[in-house]
Amino acid sequence: MSKLALFINAAKLGSQFTREFATLPKSMSVLGIGLEGSMGSSVINPNLPFLQSRGDTFHILGNSVKLPREDGIKCFYAKSNNKEDRMPPKGLVYDLIIYSAKPDQIDDALGKCAENGNIGENTVVASVAAGVTKAGVKRACKNLTDQIIRLMPNKLADVEMSATTYTTSGSVEEDKLDYVLALFSKVGKTFAVEEGEMNKNTALAGSGPASPWSIYKIMQEALRVNCGLSDEESRGLIIKVAKEFDDLKYEVRSGSKVDETLKHVRGGSMKTARAMIDASAKGLGSEHTQEEREQLVAGILMQVRGSKIRGAASIGIDPAMAGSIVRDLIVGTAIASDRSGEDFAVSAESVTSRNGTTRALLGHLLCDKGDGKGHDFDDIYARGMQAAVQRGAEMGDSVQYAANKFAQELSANEKSPEKIEAARGAIVVAYNQARSALKLTATEKSVNDSSVVQRQISSLQNPEGSKLDQREKSMEK
Repeated sequence: MSKLALFINAAKLGSQFTREFATLPKSMSVLGIGLEGSMGSSVINPNLPFLQSRGDTFHILGNSVKLPREDGIKCFYAKSNNKEDRMPPKGLVYDLIIYSAKPDQIDDALGKCAENGNIGENTVVASVAAGVTKAGVKRACKNLTDQIIRLMPNKLADVEMSATTYTTSGSVEEDKLDYVLALFSKVGKTFAVEEGEMNKNTALAGSGPASPWSIYKIMQEALRVNCGLSDEESRGLIIKVAKEFDDLKYEVRSGSKVDETLKHVRGGSMKTARAMIDASAKGLGSEHTQEEREQLVAGILMQVRGSKIRGAASIGIDPAMAGSIVRDLIVGTAIASDRSGEDFAVSAESVTSRNGTTRALLGHLLCDKGDGKGHDFDDIYARGMQAAVQRGAEMGDSVQYAANKFAQELSANEKSPEKIEAARGAIVVAYNQARSALKLTATEKSVNDSSVVQRQISSLQNPEGSKLDQREKSMEK
């Protein structure tokens, strides 16, 4: 059996990578691109002591590198006025490059590294760019290497509870693969999958934290409005129960008051998750015990977990693997919320791109389908998973990234009103294709197309830092 096949068999049970750091190859030269960002820093920061102790050559290329230089990591600033600070030394071929910047920047960043002589045939490139295939990574490297690892961690790397799915090109050197897995296993579990499964696992694990955070926010409001709890009390209750998720002390007695009210989420037929949770909280009412309110929260989370696992099964994800990931999503989001003190909605929004797979997932969870029918949690999660997978397959990570591509092309060509209008039209087409492919809800369909496109245009930045719509206005003058 191949090494990859062995990894897949073990990973389905959520097993951790266990090779000791001391047995990994010595004197690795590593370049990280975009590791100063939220996801990259979440993975690298817990590994700093390991990197220091090994004495690896570890360089970081980024726009605003925040890691302190005293950690022994050399940083290059891509936007520095000093040319020598923009790129690593010419001809320095790295053993490993970890790319963790935005997908729309991968061609430019890796292309510059290739031209700079930083990529050779023995360089392994590990990419965390959503929606970019292994073939796309190889093209970005100017085909100088075919040793590619594609990974998709999630925001819970911050609390070392990420679920990272990965796939390889098949030619990756064993020691270098182990080095990468050691880094990502430090912040959670690693699951080996075939590349065709990456969009599915992005919908489950990569976009996963937004779903429990959104459910927590709905529960917080429902407990405040219907059960007389303050925001602080309901928040503390939800975090406590979610952190202890699966503890049998929250088991609900059949026929009890809580058992009766949970029927709204167990087999309810309403239009949104919000309506189901609100109805359950109303059933509990203001006259209840602390034990009953904890049982209610636990019961809702149990239903969420089961429905998400079944939704994952509907897109072909192994239930054992899904069960391990979903439990960690529930517990990890609670731990992260407890540590950060952030509002649940703020946390959910922080991992939700405007038109990406996470938005598609939440669209089904939170919005009326507009079909006049009721739905249960199983139906909502199955539809959400399917929409997120299709969104990933159809559009990559985000319409925003497609729009950025057009902006880059504009900046490199004649800056005429005709060019801008062509880009505007292309963005309209991309947005409408996404809407059509996903069969978005009535609520989402009510959004004015032109205003969405204008927001997309106005959010783009050209190399000089001025916004595209401002450039257009100056041309009109």
